[in-house]
Amino acid sequence: MRLRYRYGPIGHGSFGRVYMALVTNERALRPVALKKVHITDHAKHPPLLHEAAALLRLQSHRSIPEPYGWGSSQFFEYLSLELLGPDLYSWFILGKKPLTSRNLDAIAWQMLDALEYVHSQGIIHCDVKPSNIMLGRGANKSHVYLSDFGISLSFDPNAPPSERTTLPRGSAYYMSLNNHSRRALSPHDDMESLAYTIIQLRMGRLPWGTFTSHAEVFVSKQRWTGEHWTATTDCPQVYGQFLDSVRDRGQVLDYARWKRELCGDSVPTSLSAEAPYKYDPSDHDTPISRTGYDSELEKPLTASGRELARVPESPEPWPPLSGSSHGFYELSTWSGPVTLEEAATFGPEREVVLRALALIDRPPACGTSEGVSNSREVMKTFDSILGENVGRAVGGDREGDSGDGRDGRGSGESEQADSGNAGSALDESEFRQFYDPEYDRH
Repeated sequence: MRLRYRYGPIGHGSFGRVYMALVTNERALRPVALKKVHITDHAKHPPLLHEAAALLRLQSHRSIPEPYGWGSSQFFEYLSLELLGPDLYSWFILGKKPLTSRNLDAIAWQMLDALEYVHSQGIIHCDVKPSNIMLGRGANKSHVYLSDFGISLSFDPNAPPSERTTLPRGSAYYMSLNNHSRRALSPHDDMESLAYTIIQLRMGRLPWGTFTSHAEVFVSKQRWTGEHWTATTDCPQVYGQFLDSVRDRGQVLDYARWKRELCGDSVPTSLSAEAPYKYDPSDHDTPISRTGYDSELEKPLTASGRELARVPESPEPWPPLSGSSHGFYELSTWSGPVTLEEAATFGPEREVVLRALALIDRPPACGTSEGVSNSREVMKTFDSILGENVGRAVGGDREGDSGDGRDGRGSGESEQADSGNAGSALDESEFRQFYDPEYDRH
């Protein structure tokens, strides 16, 4: 797979950036999203490979983005996947776009449905939050997508709950109390993060949104029970009930109940049997009025006689990798390379991903000065990723591939010049033809 991406990321996260890109080695240009993360050879389980493996396991669900290709060089790891619209945080919180109760119900229903499926496949997302929930685009604007599975965990739905301690995963503002406490995670933790997401979309912000440390956020979350939320603000009672229910690890998660309780009859079920709770981008009739919080309520609360737990001390969750960086020179700020734990992986991820997805076998180009001070970026081949025997077997299984991922050139190094669309420079107009008039800035 050959790609050229547009200068200027359309999104970014803790580890990398997301760009709008075009596939250039097919009959016609095709728009995709391209994720890019700084990496080194010392990352045994890199995050985008892990995310690709998770997406492949989940790809039959309509609220999961479709992956297309993966590749890695000595400097960067790449993942191409379905191009989506803006995330909920950028669109509704920062952008202050109107959100109706009906559309919030649709978002809640689709995310409950997505998480039910994710958990049934033995995966915990670990970072559910508004910026990881995306609006669809084009023909899929009625769908909402759960994205960013880069730190997801595998688990056995039939195994008893683990008490194994772990490092915190995800964003402090949305992680569960259990996650703050360094306890082993379960589907309950994703559901608690979804509760915070729904409440933020309804209220406009979270009470601990200005705090800067895990400890402050953790203490505040313990004080803000669902019951307290609905008793002291105009937050709907059902949202508080949902939060208190999913915080209770003794309760079995009942996805169908909360679809019914949270959404009720506000979204017509006659729209489609496939997706009865569709998001409607044209629904601006009666936007939610966010009254926020009374200033008195934001002062430190009592804990109703309970002793509040404190965040246990622990090392940083993603320690920097040691070893050579191949002379990588940063022209802009990139997060340091990380690797996931062995226990988080979904089996032989490299082989699974390369059997199912296209290999990005040329460095994606953007026509900017980024990287000009670095050594030449060399993409890895099937052989260098999997070993010669396995690499040739996997590459040979791929119709249209040359078997070794080298495109018949006989060298493990990438060539900058390609034939056809792949070798020609693309101007802004070729990206513009794929813009969404509502979501994309020109």
